[in-house]
This record gives sequence, C-alpha cells and structure tokens, in this order.
Amino acid sequence: MPWAMLADELDRGKNRTMALTVLAAIAVGILAFMVVRSIRQAPGTVVEIPAAAEQAETVATTHAPVMAGAVTATTLIPAPSMTPVAPVDPVLYTEEDLRAGVPDVDMRLAVVRAEWFVSEYFSTGQVSDGLIPEGATERSMPDGAYSWVEWARAIAVDAVGGGRYDVTVVFRTMAGDGEQPIAATAPRTVLVPVLVDDDGASAVIDLPAPVPLPDEAGVDPLPEPAADVPDPVAAAALEEAAAFGDATVVGGTRLAVGWRVVVTVTDASGAAFPLAVLVSG
Repeated sequence: MPWAMLADELDRGKNRTMALTVLAAIAVGILAFMVVRSIRQAPGTVVEIPAAAEQAETVATTHAPVMAGAVTATTLIPAPSMTPVAPVDPVLYTEEDLRAGVPDVDMRLAVVRAEWFVSEYFSTGQVSDGLIPEGATERSMPDGAYSWVEWARAIAVDAVGGGRYDVTVVFRTMAGDGEQPIAATAPRTVLVPVLVDDDGASAVIDLPAPVPLPDEAGVDPLPEPAADVPDPVAAAALEEAAAFGDATVVGGTRLAVGWRVVVTVTDASGAAFPLAVLVSG
C-alpha cells in the first residue's frame, strides 16, 4: 500500500493529526485480521520431548492439514546423535602463501610500471622521480626538441623469476623540432625489465631494450564494394554510421549473412574515413 500517497490525500484540507490517526487505525485493522487468520489455522506439528532415558527414539505426533476426516499418524524418529564435534583449529597463512596465490597481481603491477615508464621516458619533459633506474645514462634534450608518447601498450609479459618480469611494450610518439613540424612516428617496440618485490612495490631495473615489432598475420584482401546496394540496406548503413559524421554509401558486397556496405564519413575536421557496416538479413 502506498502509505505516503495515502497520507498526502488525507492531509489535503484536514488536520495532519487526523490523517495519522486514520493510518494507525488501518494498520491496527490489518494486524488484527492477520492475527485472527493465524489463530483459525490448526497447528501443523506437535512434538513430544522424550525423557533422558528414552533418547534412543523420539515419538512425534503429526497431524495432516486441516481437512474433514483428517487421519492422525504416529512416526518413530531416531534421536539425534549427541556425540560432541571436535573443534577445528584455525588455518594460518603466511604472507608468502598469500602472495603465491596471486601471480596475476604482480604481472599487472609490472605492466602498469612498464607502460608508465615508456610514456614518460620517450617524452620530453620531466620524468617522475624514481621511474628511471638509478645510475642510468641521462637523456639528451636539446632546445626545440619535442616528443610525446601518443600511446603505449604492453603486448607480452615474461615471468623470468625472482619477481622479475620482462614486459614488451609497443608505442608511438608525436615528435618534431624547430625545423620539422610535429608528426606521428612509426610504432616501435621495447622490452622493459620490471621487478616486483614481496611488498608489492615495482621498479624498472634497466634501460629499455629495442625489440622487433610483432609479426603481422596474413589475411585475404577485402572484397571490392562494387555491387549496387538496395535502398533499404543503404538506409540502414547510413543510419548506423550517422554518429561518426556525414555518411555516403560507396558500394557493397552481398554476403551469406547480409550485406557488407562501405561508407565514407566526414567528421568536423573535414576528413573522410571509410567504414564497413554489416547489415544483416
């Protein structure tokens, strides 16, 4: 029952005390109805407590549900065992035991440290204290030099042992100087050795080492979007691509599961980007 709404209705044009009185009367009436209903129902089960000398068996008199001609049955139920249960000693785990079960946590710490390190190490400007290993050769930052890590992603983690993890990180920078405009560089890959100690603290323990970029998988060429796209399919593709900008249908390819429609979208910069929209059916 919406008590708050009922109180608001009763309070309109009347004294609030009267409204609360009416609500209390309704609540008492509902409670009385529930009590009377429960009293009228017959008890379900009556159990006789056996004497101490008769613990071998317990006599329980069970009545069937309240019905005309109900039959009373007597059932012998074995008494529960009185054998005391031996207390269980608490199991204590050492810190080494607890840490041994969460290797994924240390690996995540190593990945975060490696990505953080690459993001600052290959960017001009101040590097966070303690991020570069102590005693490492200093970087050279001539006037006008600019480098900023656009993205850095760990693609592999090798657990060497003793808390050391060799993390492979692929990254790309935006770089330039006083004579060349700032532009994106080609992606590069480095291996960053990270140590995670027993307290969960991590640190880069050596300079990054250059490693080859990951291999590219061989794939088949994309199908030519040469077929004319039916109007309903084109309309569905344009609706899907509308969030990216002004869309235009280039063409499509009929597949077993529907249509692969190629559209170009022009964003706020004026550049156009082709997208592939799958219209099922």
